[in-house]
Amino acid sequence: MKKTYKNFGEALDSLRVEHDLSYERLSLGLGIANSYVYNMINRRTKSAPSNNLVEKIAKFFRLEPEYFYEFRLRKMLEFVDKNRKFLDFCEDEAKNWSKRPTPSDKKKEAEKVEV
Repeated sequence: MKKTYKNFGEALDSLRVEHDLSYERLSLGLGIANSYVYNMINRRTKSAPSNNLVEKIAKFFRLEPEYFYEFRLRKMLEFVDKNRKFLDFCEDEAKNWSKRPTPSDKKKEAEKVEV
């Protein structure tokens, strides 16, 4: 499945440019105001519109709504909210994740060995 980790506005603008659409053509295709499309792409907040609108946008671009990071994040938060003990697992995994060596850590370690 195709997906992005970009913020919603940046991801939407990339899709708009990739499909050679003006703000006006995109707004007409989505059936929403041109100013709203512009604001979704350029506003200062990083949040995405409602899941219903994200689904509509994804369908317009023939993508799954999970393409958008914020959609996936909301689904995960809903899951954790319904399965609250799962949060403990997530916290443990986050600790393990943050302890993993990064590529720069590995390079530093290799440089120590060579000396």
